[in-house]
Amino acid sequence: KERFGSPGAVHTHFKRWLRAGFFARLWQAGLAEYDDMEGIAWLWQSIDGTMVKARRWVVEAAHSWFNRFRKLLVSYEKSIESYEALPHLAAAIIAFRKCGVINV
Repeated sequence: KERFGSPGAVHTHFKRWLRAGFFARLWQAGLAEYDDMEGIAWLWQSIDGTMVKARRWVVEAAHSWFNRFRKLLVSYEKSIESYEALPHLAAAIIAFRKCGVINV
């Protein structure tokens, strides 16, 4: 037997959590937790795509973290909502890992 149930059951739970806005709220909670612990430069913005070398490293590191979530590399999702929920979930996991809240 599978650890989390059948693929259909997992997808049913995923869709229910998606409709409830769980993934966006989880992402926001992860950002808030990371902001409290490390601080996020919310006012910094890149104008016309130019950025200094240090900021470029931050962006490249973030891309590397997201690339570890293989589900995001090739999308087979049929709905926009499902596709948007997956990066939110990945971003929340990244933020909570960086804070030391989870160790997954």
